[in-house]
Amino acid sequence: MNTTFPSIESLLKKYSVRAKKKFGQNFLTPRPTLEKIIAQLELTTNDIVVEIGPGLSLMTALTAEKCKHVYAVEFDDDMVAIAKEEFGHLKNITWIHADILKVHLDQFLQTHKEIKSLKVIGNIPYEITSPILFYLLESRNIIGKAVLLMQKEVALRLIAKPSTKEYGILSILLNVQSVCKKCFDVSRQSFIPAPKVDSSVISIDFTSSPFMLQNEKWFKQIVKAAFGKRRKTLRNALLQGGLSLAAENLEKAADTCNIPLTSRAEDLDISDFVCLAQQLIEK
Repeated sequence: MNTTFPSIESLLKKYSVRAKKKFGQNFLTPRPTLEKIIAQLELTTNDIVVEIGPGLSLMTALTAEKCKHVYAVEFDDDMVAIAKEEFGHLKNITWIHADILKVHLDQFLQTHKEIKSLKVIGNIPYEITSPILFYLLESRNIIGKAVLLMQKEVALRLIAKPSTKEYGILSILLNVQSVCKKCFDVSRQSFIPAPKVDSSVISIDFTSSPFMLQNEKWFKQIVKAAFGKRRKTLRNALLQGGLSLAAENLEKAADTCNIPLTSRAEDLDISDFVCLAQQLIEK
């Protein structure tokens, strides 16, 4: 379809909208960029999509053309009112005035019992990017894929490799349970108002994790302890990380995994952490 929808610029002018800093609002304006983001989700007419922070809902409307239903979760009631006024005639969109972090995603599958997983899209507020990512991780069993526009600096952390300054807890916890990749960058000039930094679009495939965790909670504890004292050696970080590890057991586990305990957390790749966590939980 090539439906004529109002532009973001025209909606801002029509309703005298001003971005609210408390909600971290920056409106992405170019329609080709919105369509490019939607294309990364690889939609079919059977897909159920949850959109985080739809704002004026042009991307919502464009998404709705390509899928079965969109649930648009927006915290700003003014945005919800405008969206319903402009796009309320589209019957496969449901707007929900709520904090996304308090929404139970499985409710949408209960309405569509023939669908086993959701897809997620959103231009997410910079201030709550990490909480949203961890929120999606907790619901990964019912999410097939997510495509998110976020601050470029955070995006670089998500795809970071070992031995780089960006590599850390978020990099590992996301990529151990999904396949994450950067799709493309978006200039700050594409937004109204323009933020101080550029953005990137990230796709997260929750169906293709190459790792199997025996104990997810324990794995998180190991990773967080290792990075909790980032400049310390792995030996000192783990022994002082509140895990009640015996030095002898740590040495045996590290030897089995071929990991020097004199290295630092940022030197280990994800498979190293998976091996270490597995060996230590067996002690």
